[in-house]
Amino acid sequence: NLDANDYNDMRLDSHGTLHGYSNIINPFLEVSDLNKSIEQMQGYIMRKCCVESDGKRTSFLRRSWKAYYASLRDMVLYLHKNDQQSTTVLNNDANALRLHHAFAQQATDYGKRQHVFRLRTSDWAEYLFQTTDHDLMNKWIDTINLVAASFSSPPLSAAIDSLSTHFPRPVLPSAQTRYSVFEQYDFIIHHISDLVQELNYLRTQSYANSTINGNSKQIKACHKIGNKNKLHYLQYEVKRI
Repeated sequence: NLDANDYNDMRLDSHGTLHGYSNIINPFLEVSDLNKSIEQMQGYIMRKCCVESDGKRTSFLRRSWKAYYASLRDMVLYLHKNDQQSTTVLNNDANALRLHHAFAQQATDYGKRQHVFRLRTSDWAEYLFQTTDHDLMNKWIDTINLVAASFSSPPLSAAIDSLSTHFPRPVLPSAQTRYSVFEQYDFIIHHISDLVQELNYLRTQSYANSTINGNSKQIKACHKIGNKNKLHYLQYEVKRI
C-alpha cells in the first residue's frame, strides 16, 4: 500500500523529475544516463531467468542461477559482473532490466532456496532473485515497487485488432511520468478504482453462456478467450498497483 509521503523519499531534481533522464526521444525504450542517474540501491544478488517476454519458458541453458552486482539507478536495474563495473557505462543493455510498470514480490511458491523474490517486468518477463537474508529481500522488493509506482508513465491504449482473439494489453511507456508527485499519487488511486470496477463488471459476465431473449446461446470462442485474457490482466494490475 502506498502513501503520498512515500514519494518524497525518491530523489528528484528542482523540476520534480527523476534524475538522469534526458529529453524523451523514444518513450518506449529509454535507459537513464549512468553519469547523471541516482543509485537507489546496490549489492550482490543471484538471478534466475524464468519466463521470456513472449510468455515462453526460458530455455534450460539460460535458467541457471548466476551472481551479479546489481545497481538500481532511476528506473533501471543494472546487472554487472562485479562491483568494479558499477560506475562504468554498459556497452549494451542486455543485462539492464527496465522497471517501469514492474512488480516484485516474495516468491513464496519457490521452495528450493531462501530469501527469493520474483520480478515481473512490463513485458511480463519473469525473473527470480535471491538475496542473503529476509530483510534485504524485502528492501529490494519495496525499493523496486516504489520506483515503479512513483515514476511509471500512465498506460496508453492498445491498438484494437478485430481479427485477434486475444485481449490487447495497454502499451506501457518506459519514459518517466510527467506528473508531479501528488498528481502521480492521485492517478494511481483513481486508476486502481477504475481497474476494480472493470474487474467486478467482467466477473459478472458468463464466459460459457449468455441468455438472449430467454434462449441460452454459446458465446463465441474468441470472446471467451478475450475475456479470460482481460480478466487475467486486470487481476494482475490490481495486485501490482
